[in-house]
Amino acid sequence: MSKKMQALLRNGPAKVCLGEVDYPVPGKGEVVLAKIRCGPCGSDWSRYMGTDTKDKPGYDQYPLGHEMGGTVVSVGEGVDAEIIGKQFVICPLIPCHMCKDCDSGAYGNCPNYSFIGSRSGGGFAEAVLAPAINLLPLPEGADIRTAAFVEPLAVVLHPFFVTGYMGENGPVRKIKTAVVTGLGPIGLLAVAALNYIGAKRIVVSDVVPFKLELAKKVGATDLVDAKKQKLSDVVDAADLVFEASGSTTARQAVREVCRPLGQIFYVGKPHQEEHHSPKELELPMRKQLSEFHSWMSHEHGPWRGSECLWPGRSWFAAIDLLAEGAINVMPLVTHEVALVDSVDVFQAVLDGSLTGFGKILVSS
Repeated sequence: MSKKMQALLRNGPAKVCLGEVDYPVPGKGEVVLAKIRCGPCGSDWSRYMGTDTKDKPGYDQYPLGHEMGGTVVSVGEGVDAEIIGKQFVICPLIPCHMCKDCDSGAYGNCPNYSFIGSRSGGGFAEAVLAPAINLLPLPEGADIRTAAFVEPLAVVLHPFFVTGYMGENGPVRKIKTAVVTGLGPIGLLAVAALNYIGAKRIVVSDVVPFKLELAKKVGATDLVDAKKQKLSDVVDAADLVFEASGSTTARQAVREVCRPLGQIFYVGKPHQEEHHSPKELELPMRKQLSEFHSWMSHEHGPWRGSECLWPGRSWFAAIDLLAEGAINVMPLVTHEVALVDSVDVFQAVLDGSLTGFGKILVSS
């Protein structure tokens, strides 16, 4: 009989429960990690709600969660046992490492990828199975809780690196005024990253007042309640806009507030059809806007004297900047719960009774 472990499971759309799943056994090139710290992503909430465009029965059968780190407790064939007992960040993407996209560093575009926490068991459990190649060492003395921020921060840093705002040793291009729309985990981390990069003014927009106040704790200077105020009433010449909501309204508004020759990052996944008039489509042309549509967090490139291949420069930068405290994310943590106590918090979010939350950290 296989060994069992506890896991937070979806129990049908918008319902969660604590259940049992098989304890993972490492195969060749694999490891098992325990003492996990994991936080939910916006995509996790979509999967729990049943609104994900690729909803799968598997979401009821294995734990979700892909923003995580933990301690290695066992290794499979071919993996050095010296890493047992050490703490690592886990990169959840499992690409083939053989296709043309992987070869170019665009691992997120691999047509044959798998993903820990959506296509296989994730971090809301007592243990996680991962390829050894997907582990990145957590610096000695680093707070294990920061491991749950590495993946989303890498998502945030990725467009800054690709467009040249970040370079080998840190910030390169100056930003006077920045705008962030949508203050989920990615948007809030974008505020913290812009604060690190040196933006003088950071305007944020969301429909939840609590999240606006959280953004202020990590560097936001101007708060826009999108239910009461138009973004264009507050700012009209932003150097850079980070669109993290996926909202059709926001995706159009950012073009209006970005200055001519400015930069827009589209990071929020659209969740409804968009129809644009010729005038709306002409606006970014007349303003000569640079628009970067971002996906995941992977790109080759140098960071602090090393050429970073897999899983990419943004990951190594995220680990370093978090460990050094250069990007301070702990003010964003509003809930820390043990796995066995996680059902109530998650259910409250799914029911809509808990809206005032930032980062939720689950520990096993």
